[in-house]
Amino acid sequence: MKFPKNNKGILNWVAFEIHKFWMRSVWIRWGLTPFITGAIPALTVAYFSNRTFGEMVKNRAPDLAAVLDANAPLILVSTFLYPSLLIAFARFVMHRVNSNGINQDVLLSLIATLDRIVGCKAKRFGQYLAILRRATNDGSVEKTFETITQPNVQIAEITRGVCELFNVLLAEARPRTLIKVVLAEINNNKIVDLPVFFPEDEPPRVNLKVLNQPESTIMTALRTKKMVIINSTKKESQKKQGRRHIASDEDDKDSDCSLICFPIRHESTNSVPFVLSIHSDEAGVFNKVNSQLYEHLLGRFERRISLEYSLMKIKEEVVSHEQN
Repeated sequence: MKFPKNNKGILNWVAFEIHKFWMRSVWIRWGLTPFITGAIPALTVAYFSNRTFGEMVKNRAPDLAAVLDANAPLILVSTFLYPSLLIAFARFVMHRVNSNGINQDVLLSLIATLDRIVGCKAKRFGQYLAILRRATNDGSVEKTFETITQPNVQIAEITRGVCELFNVLLAEARPRTLIKVVLAEINNNKIVDLPVFFPEDEPPRVNLKVLNQPESTIMTALRTKKMVIINSTKKESQKKQGRRHIASDEDDKDSDCSLICFPIRHESTNSVPFVLSIHSDEAGVFNKVNSQLYEHLLGRFERRISLEYSLMKIKEEVVSHEQN
């Protein structure tokens, strides 16, 4: 599994290049780096405080000495700030590098979530197998298929997994934020139901009439078949043009949240049967700079929901043929 590196931005590109240069050899890390961080300030202070060393510099590098003497106050102040600025810069570089990958906790959570989803189906299969072995007659093919394939249950488990994963993803940076995930069911390019939501004690308050407006975030994701990231719902809803969010009520107008809407694309029918909505109760939580990461993570869940949707349509076709 290859994880994304979100290095499209110029700052990210610079950070990665600096990091690669620094990691290139032991000499750079343990020779050049200590010299840059420690030796340069020490030699500068020695020039102004040690007469013998100062005279030596003036004799061997008169041009450098002239620059130091002409800008003595500024250089001395910069010398004392220099280490702190370097440390801050190093932290910035590491933050940029680390923010582009998936940390260990998120990776482990993703694996555990996908394992639980598969485990739920495996348990159902195993229980039915035990029933068949205890029965005096074999189960029919139709009954077996009906029992072991429960796409609605699996889709609910997958949606729960999305909620759990984003809680882990934001645990360090936003430990108090509330993440809510809603699955919108689509039919004839309209939202017909919100059958699944997590946490289960946080049901959606918005009505379908508002969600079905063309400028809503879910409808934008449905229409474009692309993920939509809203950093601030308040700012987005106040836009005069190109708006991708509509405040559903007075409470929503006063609140400021962050939102991702991700279309579940089904290739076989060339449709979008569902849209995932990931909602944070704080603004600034979801950012476009992390879009590649969101796309990568949610793509794993999209494939599984799409598979369950295929099973759902197969069951419908089987039932329809039997009735006819």
